Order: sequence, then structure tokens, then C-alpha cells
Amino acid sequence: MTRSFVRSGFVASLAVAALIGACGGGRGSAGALGAVNVALELGGGATVTGASYTIRRAGGFNQSGNLGLGPGASASTAVGGLPAGDGYAIAISATASDGATGCGGSASFSARAGLTSAVTVHLTCRQAPVNGSVSFKGNLNLCPNLQGVGANLAEVTVGNGIALSVGADDPDSGPSPLAYHWTVSSGALDDAASPRPTFTCLSPGTVTITVAVSDGDPGPDCAPSGSVRITCAAAPPST
Repeated sequence: MTRSFVRSGFVASLAVAALIGACGGGRGSAGALGAVNVALELGGGATVTGASYTIRRAGGFNQSGNLGLGPGASASTAVGGLPAGDGYAIAISATASDGATGCGGSASFSARAGLTSAVTVHLTCRQAPVNGSVSFKGNLNLCPNLQGVGANLAEVTVGNGIALSVGADDPDSGPSPLAYHWTVSSGALDDAASPRPTFTCLSPGTVTITVAVSDGDPGPDCAPSGSVRITCAAAPPST
């Protein structure tokens, strides 16, 4: 039995002894059958909670089973009824006691009538990933600049309109063309999405007119806004 242990991908050595006994007791007799004794031990104090094997040979021979769990870190079984000859392959898979580490390995061997052969299968054990990752990319956008908001009159009588304007630019011209959104505390706008709408006073008082400029960036701080205040005066009494 050999042992080796390497953390984060440890290697366990599996000793496979081909214990061959001729069916008729004669060396090399025709139709002789052999047996394989399979033993597994994980080094470093690790143990296995389950292990299985599959033995194959060209021509259609295929035999599978489980390794019997023994005390400590060992697992073993005896496999008989193997026709003597070359070209056997054994594959072992095992699960370590942490439940997250899987082990596997394979090796070839020959069954010799009346002889005992030995082969070592190295089981490579790897722990399942415990960390994830994220892939991301960043897009650079220069937010628009608001130069100013204007009105052609500071005071207008109720029922009349004034022309509004906004000055803005977008240094990188994207991701979308500039869009405008006007709001008023009272009164009416003919086109709230125009850079130059007309505002009409509907009642006397001071009106705050605000416009926000967006280049399509969804960030809440990437749409600057500005305001202008005008006075709506009562219409003079008719004579």
C-alpha cells in the first residue's frame, strides 16, 4: 500500500493486486480465471464516504461494483472471475468525507494464471469550486452641460405667452441625442419636449419654469436641470 497527499488536488494511491488463481490449479491452463484485490487509502487523514470501480477489457468484458468501506480511510474489495489475459483497465471514483471533493483515476493491468501482478492507480482528487466570479464592463459617458435657461420676458399678463429657451451641449454626443423636459408650477406649455417652447400664463402670480436635459444616460445625476421665474400679471380691467 502506498500513500501520497497533496492539498488542493491531492493524489491518493490505489494499490491493485491481481491475485490470480488458476481455475484448475495449473499454471497457464486454458480457461484460467483470476481475481483482482482492490484496496484504497487516502493519505493525510482524509476518508472516503463512497467509492466504486469499473473493470473493462477489449471484447466486451465489463464489470462494476462498489468498494467496501473499511475502518479509517480505507476501502477495498475482491473481484473474481477475470479471464486470464492482457488488456484490462480499471477506473476508480471516490468521494471524500467533506462531501465536496471527488476523486478519480484509472490504470491498466493483466490477469496471469497462477501469478500475482500489481498495479497502482493514482486517484486525483479535486474540491468543487466554492467561489464564483462576475464579468462586467464599464461604459464611459460624459453627461450633458446645461448652459442656461431663458425667457424673452420677465413679466407677462394672464392669457399671453412668452418664449422660453435652453442652452445645452453634450461633449460626447451620446448615448442618445439631447432630450428636454419642461415643467411649470402653473400655466401651460405648448411643447414640454422642445428646446424652445412657448409658455402661457393662466393665472396671476409668480411661476417657476424648470427644464431638465438628458443624453439618455439612466444615471439620476446625469440630467442637469435649471429654472427661470416669471411673473404673470393680472390683465388690466377692460374699459
